[in-house]
Amino acid sequence: MRVLSNSLGETKIVAERFSKSLKRPSLVGLVGDLGAGKTVFAKGIVSGLGGNSEEVSSPTFALLNVYEIGGGRVCHFDLYRLKDENELLFVGLYDMLEDPRAIVVIEWIDKFKNLRSQADYIVSISHISEGSRGIEIIP
Repeated sequence: MRVLSNSLGETKIVAERFSKSLKRPSLVGLVGDLGAGKTVFAKGIVSGLGGNSEEVSSPTFALLNVYEIGGGRVCHFDLYRLKDENELLFVGLYDMLEDPRAIVVIEWIDKFKNLRSQADYIVSISHISEGSRGIEIIP
């Protein structure tokens, strides 16, 4: 599925609608340049599942934020600062992937090819023009 988003609000709405199709457990990889809208997309997933999107922030420095939502959880990772696959063990990523209640959302999943191949969905967000983004959701 490909869509054009002309604002952050539209990107969030696309993600909210997409979240309705997610089953637990799921792994969603987010791909795009800095500032493309990956965290906004994560906010939309959390909101679409019944959580408060205002609580969602980029986990660039924390590496992981967990949002408890309706008997499940969204585990939001940012792998931008990680250098090799061994570091994935230390951030608890593989534990979260085994949680049957979890939807795991990973920004910068493309840094780790093995992890990317495990994703249920890849969401690619690209700059089209100032304020416009192309969003492609690939199962």
